Amino acid sequence: MNVLEATIAMLESMPDEDINKVYKYTRKLFEEIKPENPFGPLTKEQVLTDLAISRKEFEQGKSLDAREAIMEMRRSHGFI
Repeated sequence: MNVLEATIAMLESMPDEDINKVYKYTRKLFEEIKPENPFGPLTKEQVLTDLAISRKEFEQGKSLDAREAIMEMRRSHGFI
């Protein structure tokens, strides 16, 4: 079980009142703390290099088609 699955399982077992408290607390954190953007601006060359790497990995079968990945997430979380 990964962290996301464990978190979802924990939330599913909580009463609605507690889930609302968790939601309000996490929302408050995001509203109070405005983190700096961790991603700096990229040059055209960096974008093209990343794209080339991505295409190469896809050709080598190291990635999933987006539709397949979404369907797998839906299956694993019981949406379908």
